[in-house]
Amino acid sequence: PILMQAMAKEIAAVLSKAAPSQSGEFEKNRDALLASLGALDDELQAAIRGCLTNTIVTSHAAFNYLAQRYGLIQLAITGISPDDQPDPATLQQIAADAKAAGVTTVFFEEQLPRELSETVAMEIGARIDLLSALEFDPEEFIGPGQSYLTVMSDNGKRIAAGLQCA
Repeated sequence: PILMQAMAKEIAAVLSKAAPSQSGEFEKNRDALLASLGALDDELQAAIRGCLTNTIVTSHAAFNYLAQRYGLIQLAITGISPDDQPDPATLQQIAADAKAAGVTTVFFEEQLPRELSETVAMEIGARIDLLSALEFDPEEFIGPGQSYLTVMSDNGKRIAAGLQCA
């Protein structure tokens, strides 16, 4: 949410410069979005506090900014590209690291194959759960009324449950 605030400010500035007669509307919308993003950040900070573990195991390395912002360690099964396939030794090491960190939930994404997440989860006796990287239009792939704000709020709840936060 904090990085999204910076983007919102920049977009509003560019739009105001391009259409000065509408700058008041752009600023009003920017301010409303900044408030919503600030509230989301507060919500995520509160949700991801007092957890039994701080390690999230994800299907691919899409959650680095989120992990850094909220003091988490991301253990990704594949790299930046979800098409990457880890070799058996790497998969075994990820499972061992996850088990050592006390991971009880392995996260997968809605539009990607979940087999690798299921494999790691079975190896360590964990469950799997959805975590959206927002790579796709949330309304199209998750459902009507979904947005960055609603999906990230849901992600926070899922992470908090998966990490067994207080």
